[in-house]
Amino acid sequence: MADDHLGVILNYTNSGGVVGDRRFFSLIMLFFKHQTHHRGQLSTMLSQAGHEVGVTDLLALIPNQARSGTV
Repeated sequence: MADDHLGVILNYTNSGGVVGDRRFFSLIMLFFKHQTHHRGQLSTMLSQAGHEVGVTDLLALIPNQARSGTV
């Protein structure tokens, strides 16, 4: 089952030589939160430089699906 993989402990050594062991789920969460942080930084810098960044809400970019009559 795919959920079983989320609890797997990954052992690694980072670029500074520090050894670590983290749950896969925690590393996936870090990845998504960290990219969101940098996306916010970039849109702020572009806006401060006078550029129109447009819609940054990803939900607004996902098209609605036809309703099937079920919730």
